[in-house]
Amino acid sequence: MYEKFAQLLAVHGITANTVAKAAHVNASTFTDWKQGKSQPKLEKLQKIADYFNVPVSYFYDGDTSLSIAERQAQSLGIDADALKKELSLKSLDEQTMYVLKEFQKLDDTQKAAIEAVIKGFLQAKS
Repeated sequence: MYEKFAQLLAVHGITANTVAKAAHVNASTFTDWKQGKSQPKLEKLQKIADYFNVPVSYFYDGDTSLSIAERQAQSLGIDADALKKELSLKSLDEQTMYVLKEFQKLDDTQKAAIEAVIKGFLQAKS
């Protein structure tokens, strides 16, 4: 994946520091990425993709083992397979991951309120 980023740097004739400043991404993100210590989280990868005007999937081309959202689930410590099974999903999309991440930020009262709304929608649908 870093190789794709390096290619973009070369094509555009810029440095990782230039991208870091413009995309508001910490320069250490690129160092860790290059050294294989970590991979950028989806939010940072989106900023990088936006900077170069490429889709996030550009960085994953050739590696189709997991969807981008499934990779993000892994980085959050979420068991994507168990979650897909529980939710009866074939795959996790980026929108689902966004909703799950935002839901995790809520307190118990807020979570209960959202669960009640969802149950209401599901009952009305039946």
